[in-house]
Amino acid sequence: MASAAPEVSIRMNQDTLDALVASGSFLYGLSAVRSADAAGWPAVWLQTREYAMHTRVSPPAAFQAFTAVRTSPLVEGSRVQPGFHSPAERGQTLVVGGPGGGGEMRERGAPDAISLLNTAAVPLTCGLACVVEGEATPIPIYAAPLHGGALQMIAPLPTLVLFVSPHPAPPGTLVSTSTGPGVVLHLDPGAECHLEFDVNQGWSWAEGVAATSLPAQSDLLRALVEYPDPQTPHAGLA
Repeated sequence: MASAAPEVSIRMNQDTLDALVASGSFLYGLSAVRSADAAGWPAVWLQTREYAMHTRVSPPAAFQAFTAVRTSPLVEGSRVQPGFHSPAERGQTLVVGGPGGGGEMRERGAPDAISLLNTAAVPLTCGLACVVEGEATPIPIYAAPLHGGALQMIAPLPTLVLFVSPHPAPPGTLVSTSTGPGVVLHLDPGAECHLEFDVNQGWSWAEGVAATSLPAQSDLLRALVEYPDPQTPHAGLA
């Protein structure tokens, strides 16, 4: 069973709020995974202008395995929309059996990950998604290629990236670089996390919060994807 994710509390003063509204800035949220595929991408699951002087963000507490028909390479700025999805937990495997990406969930799988197995000889996109309030379908948090006959094993991690930026990236957009000042949070299950944001001073937090600053133009792959072995993400890809 999925455990409740800690809520993140963000406070900002009126001057900061006014400046963000004037710029048309969004608050973005992305979540971390462990994956061995160097061609995988983190994806935006939260893009909102519904923030205030006190804003609460609820990170994903449950996940879905998804597939999508792949008509083009996974590249920076592309948007992934699941075609088939199913609730999934660690230790389960989504076995895909058709060219459209449909399949069934089975209990057997890597104990520390959610697995996706493509038994069809067609290329697909796969990954993990979460349910976001106001969205009709689950929103990807991570996407990777799923070649014919291939197996992907993806584990969600309790790490969250938040940043603010006026540059649009709708939910499901693949990103590798932050476009505004951010923070990396290593979340403690069951504990609320308190942050502050100042439009000029950036992010701050109380002692004891496991967080690090993330300047604009930072590498989101480094912050959000944990590789089991040293790899170069997207090596050789256009």
